[in-house]
Amino acid sequence: MIYTLTANPAIDYNIACDGLAANTVTRTRNAVYTPNGKGLNVSFTLDYYGVDTTILGFFAGFSGEFIVKGAEALGVPVKPVWTDGITRVNVFLNAGPDTEYNMVNAGAALLDTCKEVKGKDPVQIGSYRGFTMSVAFDSMWKTYTLTLKGRMTHRVELGSDARGNLVRIENALDKMPERLRSVQEQLENLYNQQAAAKAEVGKPFPQEQELAAKTARLIELDMELNLDGKGQPQPEQAIAKSARPSVLDRLKASPVHGAPEKPHKKEMEAR
Repeated sequence: MIYTLTANPAIDYNIACDGLAANTVTRTRNAVYTPNGKGLNVSFTLDYYGVDTTILGFFAGFSGEFIVKGAEALGVPVKPVWTDGITRVNVFLNAGPDTEYNMVNAGAALLDTCKEVKGKDPVQIGSYRGFTMSVAFDSMWKTYTLTLKGRMTHRVELGSDARGNLVRIENALDKMPERLRSVQEQLENLYNQQAAAKAEVGKPFPQEQELAAKTARLIELDMELNLDGKGQPQPEQAIAKSARPSVLDRLKASPVHGAPEKPHKKEMEAR
């Protein structure tokens, strides 16, 4: 038994028409829907040559059900993992002998575009749901970051799976109302703090007169402590700093004559 894994399956929708013109109704023919994906194609080939195989993959919505039922109808068992959303649909339109339009799901196109981005400076690659999209590459961490720019900026780190990237983008956009509420709450909180501060500043200080009286008294006491009655510095405070005795000079000075010296230890032992 050989198991194959398709992380990003798709339906290939192939149609044909005689020509394609804008703003007109185009009649199509030969519409063909086929399950597609690298893992699915490998399992279909193995089954064709009589090798037992089972398809593993991630599927979602009506298009995912179509792929699973289509593979089982071909005789290949499927063990699906169901997710939210819709499995992608690729459209291939043949509009004439030499004219073909390939409309591949955005997930795969996004990965192909990322390969062309080589630096950290954002490169605009298009728009999605009204948001301008740009991609930047971090060479140190080998990661791509998608920026969705509207009235706010939303960043999404891209992976190697096309469907996974679409899910990440949708999740980022789905969280917009939550982020908006959070920003509005922060803004309202700042406005409330500003209003409270203004109200506090406008209130009279209850001890303002007492503070003024005590400040004036403190100034008077300071003047009395530092000045004599004539408004001149007291003598002991007028001594210049250079005239003050130096502790270092006192240590260097020779001992006073006549002062008994302390006997040494050996002399004390001899006595």
